[in-house]
Amino acid sequence: GGPFRLTHHKHDPRQMPPACLARAMNAASRRAFIAPFAALAIAGSALAAPALRPLDPDTCDVIRRYDAREDLPSFRDQFIHMALGTELCEDRAAYCARDHILRRESGVSFWYLRLRSWEGRKELRRQIGLAMEEAFGVIFDTLEMTPQDDFEIVTSEFDSARFPVIGMMLSDYSERQIALNSIFERAPNFLSPAKRKLLLAARKGCFVLTSEDEFSRGSPSISLIFLDFNLPEELLVRCAKEEVYNAFLPGDPIGDASLFDDPWGREAPADPAQGPGFSERDRALLRLLYTPDLRAGMPRAAMEAAVDHVLARDCGIAGP
Repeated sequence: GGPFRLTHHKHDPRQMPPACLARAMNAASRRAFIAPFAALAIAGSALAAPALRPLDPDTCDVIRRYDAREDLPSFRDQFIHMALGTELCEDRAAYCARDHILRRESGVSFWYLRLRSWEGRKELRRQIGLAMEEAFGVIFDTLEMTPQDDFEIVTSEFDSARFPVIGMMLSDYSERQIALNSIFERAPNFLSPAKRKLLLAARKGCFVLTSEDEFSRGSPSISLIFLDFNLPEELLVRCAKEEVYNAFLPGDPIGDASLFDDPWGREAPADPAQGPGFSERDRALLRLLYTPDLRAGMPRAAMEAAVDHVLARDCGIAGP
């Protein structure tokens, strides 16, 4: 499909119903959040709302084969751990979790941030595009990606009322610090002071920050992916793929520091420069997240009961 087209709308708040007013107010908060970036380039078309469907037989087969392993916790426990996990933990050796599930209930648009840092990184952009298609294709029926060299450059005055944003920034340490401090100034409730300090102290690495929709608990509004400009190309590809995935399912697998640490069900790429692909397990986890029985903001106890119900109904897998 062609580039996503931006549209701007002006409304009189006094004439807007509450739901529309909430969306407009949330759009304003997203504009303020992204305002530190002087220029943006759209890398992917807007997507329709995720497709919600029961688990299919192939996915159930993957889950049963995964559960036959004796070296890891069950697929059920792995999913709950990852669905509730958080990117930042004040104790790096500990596991930090939300008390409710995050799930994208609407379409999403993907942006490259600070376009000048992406110049000359054609192969990296191509690999990120492939990763987006692989991750998003599991969830969305309608997937239209803009060709990777066909960018539409816009200023930071954009209207994101229709779609939440996933933005990816390639930067060095100093540029990242400037962007983060500007974000924290404009979004004072985003992250605790302790987590801000931890994030600002991290000199290298890749991570994704996700802000929940302020009017819909558990529904992501903006995810910002930060990639370290100084990492080797092969590691950048691996980082970018993992953070795209974590923008949907935020936690790391039990016992692993990375999504890609477990080789089970993961085909080796023909070219090592392509980085690892998503495994059968990774895709099955996303499919479980987007079954009709789960919803954004669902508390942990309710989510666990729903997961047990889905696995029993669709796959014949009994709960604990």
